[in-house]
Amino acid sequence: MGNKEIEQIERLLEQTGKLSFPPFASEKKKREILNTIRNETDYKISKILGENSLFESRKDMLWMQAEELASKEFDTLPDKLKMNSFYLQEVMHQYVEFVKKTFMNN
Repeated sequence: MGNKEIEQIERLLEQTGKLSFPPFASEKKKREILNTIRNETDYKISKILGENSLFESRKDMLWMQAEELASKEFDTLPDKLKMNSFYLQEVMHQYVEFVKKTFMNN
C-alpha cells in the first residue's frame, strides 16, 4: 500500500468516529444500518486497494475479528443496549484498522 492508499484508509478511520444510528431505531434497523455501512466500507476499501483478491478472501475474517473485539468492549451492557452508536463506531473502526494492518505491507 502506497502513501495515497494509506491516507485514504486513514480518512476512512476518521469517518468511523462520526457514525451513528438514528434515535429510537429498532434493533433490526440498527443491524440493517450496520450491514449497509459495512458494505459501503468494503466498496470503498476495494476501490482503494484495487483488484485485491486477498482483501476479498479475508474481509469476512477481518469483520469477525472486529465484531469480536467490539463486542468485548461492550460486554458489560445488557444485550438490548449493546447495539448503540458507540458500538457502531468501534466495530467499524476496528474493521478498517484490521484492513490497514493486514494490507499496509502488501
